[in-house]
Amino acid sequence: MKQSKLASFIEACANTAFGFIFSFAIQKILNFWYGVEMSDATAMWFVFWFTIASVLRSYIIRRIGNHYIWDELKGYRARKKLIQDASTNSSKSCPDCGTEGLVLLSSVDLKMCPDCNIGIEWDLTEGQSSTLTNRKG
Repeated sequence: MKQSKLASFIEACANTAFGFIFSFAIQKILNFWYGVEMSDATAMWFVFWFTIASVLRSYIIRRIGNHYIWDELKGYRARKKLIQDASTNSSKSCPDCGTEGLVLLSSVDLKMCPDCNIGIEWDLTEGQSSTLTNRKG
């Protein structure tokens, strides 16, 4: 199931809310170690701007991931369903990737590799008739 844009944004905000508090504490520790004098208000503003940057970064990465990963997964599921729905599979392997179990597309005299999505001509044996018909009158 795809995550909505609003849900992505809410998740990114909730994730960084804890990060805001944690980052403030880390900044105070680092300021002490490095001898940087900074008021709590100034430190809070630094953490605030880095938190905004973090929320935007998380949101952008999530949206890109949803676009590419879910689209790829949808294609994988469609290929898997095509294999399951095929009444017969070929025992020969794909010449490109070696996958066995090519899907027979008898209506077009082709075999299809479910992994690399290539169509392979289905050579008929001698005397075997094609299921294709000549519809030209």
